[in-house]
Amino acid sequence: MNFTMDRKEKILFLCDLNGNGLEIGPSFNPVVTKKEGYNVEIIDHLDREGLIKKYYGSGLNLDNIEKVDYVWKGEKYAELTGKKDYYDYIIASHVIEHTCDMITFLNDCSELLKKNGVLSLAIPDKRFVFDCFRPITNISKVIDSYFAKHTLHTPGSVCDFYLNTYSNDNRIVWDASIPLSNLCLSHKVDRIKEGLKDSLDRKGYIDIHNWVFTKSSFELLIHDLNFLGFIQLSIAKSFHTVGGEFYVSLKKTGESVIFDEDMRIQLLLDINRELREINFKSKILHLLNKLESGISESMQYFIDSIKRMSGYAVIDGWAFIEGMNCDSIVLYIEVLDKRGMPAVFSTMKKQRADVEENFDNKMYRNSGFAAVIDLSEFEFDFENNDKMSIKVIGVTI
Repeated sequence: MNFTMDRKEKILFLCDLNGNGLEIGPSFNPVVTKKEGYNVEIIDHLDREGLIKKYYGSGLNLDNIEKVDYVWKGEKYAELTGKKDYYDYIIASHVIEHTCDMITFLNDCSELLKKNGVLSLAIPDKRFVFDCFRPITNISKVIDSYFAKHTLHTPGSVCDFYLNTYSNDNRIVWDASIPLSNLCLSHKVDRIKEGLKDSLDRKGYIDIHNWVFTKSSFELLIHDLNFLGFIQLSIAKSFHTVGGEFYVSLKKTGESVIFDEDMRIQLLLDINRELREINFKSKILHLLNKLESGISESMQYFIDSIKRMSGYAVIDGWAFIEGMNCDSIVLYIEVLDKRGMPAVFSTMKKQRADVEENFDNKMYRNSGFAAVIDLSEFEFDFENNDKMSIKVIGVTI
């Protein structure tokens, strides 16, 4: 049986829906609702009337906006609600990345939860949203923001957000199958300096993504913050990224995690893989998009062999554009990974005297190529990549 959980099921996976629930910042898209019969309360930055006014004319279904029980003005959640150790679960979808002080946010949520209560988070994966060019958040900034008691975003964070967030082909969220193309700065250039000035003048909260994660980088942060004694929450369940977001359930156990060096090493390797994989693919795809006008569809090529050699896939062949010197062509190959998704790799040139001789043209002497693919970085599909399916792309230089 192939059972696939949807977004809501992942968020609610460990939530005791028969207990007391709280959703923080659901705005126009609550995960659980009063109208469905759930015993759930809502914290938001505006009351229901204010949210309807904010989103009026946006095309959104404003009927989804529920009564807001507590309007947050920056105080501790326990002070706002008048409750401690009360809720069985708290849901916060796309909230934590906006917070000025992540540790305080987590501790405020923890204070509201019963022992073994769950904080369920839906979090954007920086690789597939407008944060794609921004560096992942490291623990130094998280700890420094806590001790500085930040209640507003710093000028540096504001500048980083406005300068380095980009839409991808008019999308602000995409999935792993969408290459980076037609990149556009997410904000008007004038807003960059305005945002800095507003931040320096401390004119109030500026809505930005302050924290930037991949799934593995977030898991490492939670492990380390718990181990260091900053938070009481630990990871109980997580789900991989789908459609630009991943899902993590944190549990209030009251216990500190034991430093797990093997797990930390694995998470560090996973972070490296996550970033390296997307950066490598994006770099090649951006190059091809940039040089698209130089790509020839009418080239001749042949794949001689596809071999597995000591952790690498090695693909040999030859290619040329008729009547053009091969020294003026850069060759790439397009292959499939095990999910059937295409990926593009560069090649190395090789001399092919046989091709020169067979076609009786000296310009084809350097028509040979070899592509070497590291199998530790890319899941090459040896079953579905054959001599007929692999595509060779020639870019004139």
